[in-house]
Amino acid sequence: FERHAPDRAPALRARQAQLAQDTPDRERRFDNELLTRGIVPEDPNRDRVQEALSRLDAAKTSAERDRIYFRAAMSVGEQEPERAREFANKIEDPDTRKQLLAFIAFNLVREAVSAKKPDDVLRHSRSDELTRVQRVWGLTEAARMLTKEQPGRAAEALDEAAAEAR
Repeated sequence: FERHAPDRAPALRARQAQLAQDTPDRERRFDNELLTRGIVPEDPNRDRVQEALSRLDAAKTSAERDRIYFRAAMSVGEQEPERAREFANKIEDPDTRKQLLAFIAFNLVREAVSAKKPDDVLRHSRSDELTRVQRVWGLTEAARMLTKEQPGRAAEALDEAAAEAR
């Protein structure tokens, strides 16, 4: 802005200073990856899990520890769902833990749908970790995939989805 729109830079800096007052210190640090994601190329050798876990010793509250485990789980989520579950289960806040486990389980359902594997979709859709809406979606997607090849199983999946929706 300084170089290409110098007439707008002062107003932009003033607005930035105003917004910075409401931003927590941890979010304003220059090492915060949210500030550079999509702008700076990511290092393929970077171990995000270890980076997150290395902050555990400095965590003073359970909320800080929960955030660290949350980041660690999200870092391995799609590649290693079991490891992500391990981190999620270390989160003390029950609501956060439940939501993260649902997210991890739903990723498995989505991956199975993308891979067009109806048996895996059915298996993952029956997880107790999913919300009811996620479970219904997974069951209806499995039914859609099974319609031509196995109409009986498709009807069973739809019945199960309808019961879950009720």
